Amino acid sequence: MNAYHRLVNRQFTSAKLLLGELASNNGDQRDQSKNLHRVFLESALHALSTAYLCHLRAIADNYHCIDVAAINDIQLLTQALSAVDRPSPEAAEIQHLMNEAWLGECLAAQRQLSLPEPVASYNGQADIILVDSQVAATALSSARIKLWMDAFSELTQRHRETMAEY
Repeated sequence: MNAYHRLVNRQFTSAKLLLGELASNNGDQRDQSKNLHRVFLESALHALSTAYLCHLRAIADNYHCIDVAAINDIQLLTQALSAVDRPSPEAAEIQHLMNEAWLGECLAAQRQLSLPEPVASYNGQADIILVDSQVAATALSSARIKLWMDAFSELTQRHRETMAEY
């Protein structure tokens, strides 16, 4: 097992622990529980996002790409694979899931929580759009994040099995 696989596993463990803690704290004080709930959701989502990054790097490492540590998204992985002339069905599947499935939703949710909304311009004047992070977090649920985690865990396990054959 390479170092990136261990990092993916560590992030899955963190997400599972956070979701488990969230499930066990449902009956606590309302205001504190609400804030704690939001923190656990955001932390679990961050762990999945980090697992995604580590999985991309594990794929690049497996196919002997150059500068594996510089890979931060699927486009960079695809470029790195092209540079070493190695097609990767794993990268193709990830690209598909980014465009049309749960993985794109998961990473979009992470971006929404962690990055400020862009400033829109209208007739040369900038309008600042304020986003309440609690509103964004309430759109998430522990059940939804758990579905994403389970799907991602299954994906990484399947990819590890196919890459072991390579």
